Amino acid sequence: MRYFYDRETDVVSFTLSEAFDWGGSEDLHGGAMTVYLDRRRRPFALEVRGASMLVNTFGLMPMEEMAITHDEISRRMSWSDPGRQAWSAVVRRMLVPQYAGVRRVSAVVAQ
Repeated sequence: MRYFYDRETDVVSFTLSEAFDWGGSEDLHGGAMTVYLDRRRRPFALEVRGASMLVNTFGLMPMEEMAITHDEISRRMSWSDPGRQAWSAVVRRMLVPQYAGVRRVSAVVAQ
């Protein structure tokens, strides 16, 4: 996972995974955040506009792509209620396809 913070435009981008099959995007919190999705509808990136109001940007290196952990993104996004809600939506989108796949296989085996 990586981040890029542009202090001039107050935008932070989090790359959650490499995506080879871009499938679209969804806006969250009235367009202040955009989640980029692969074809399976799983998030691979998150862009936050007006970042200093929604994310704890203290200590982020500006204008340089840097590594970041999942836990660090979670802590920074939990700094505000909108950030916490958006991060929860992203995490659910990351997990649900895995659970849905397991349920389908289990249902087929049970029949």
